[in-house]
Amino acid sequence: INHWLEGMETPFHSFKAHDQAVWGLEYHHIAHVLCSVSNDHHVRFWCRPNPGDQINIQPEQQTQLLARARSAGLDTEKIVQLFPPPPPEEKPQAPESSAPQGSIPPTSIRGPSPQ
Repeated sequence: INHWLEGMETPFHSFKAHDQAVWGLEYHHIAHVLCSVSNDHHVRFWCRPNPGDQINIQPEQQTQLLARARSAGLDTEKIVQLFPPPPPEEKPQAPESSAPQGSIPPTSIRGPSPQ
């Protein structure tokens, strides 16, 4: 199954949906669910974000998409709105210690249970 963005000559995304030939595709009337039926005797349902929803993609995918859009003469600002790069990963911060600076922080160590 190929997914095109309007104005592009080549698919934006392609994926192998079935093991054999796809016989039919049909969108649900609310248009965010695609149904595919194949010679492999499977019916599959595919969901996509609703129009206007943001889709998070990897930075290298966004770079490739923007390059293809520019070469096709498309509005790249609209593509950045639809496909923003993922937010930077937050690094976990060490918890603040209540111990005075320069002292050894408290810890709890359990030894063997008394018998």
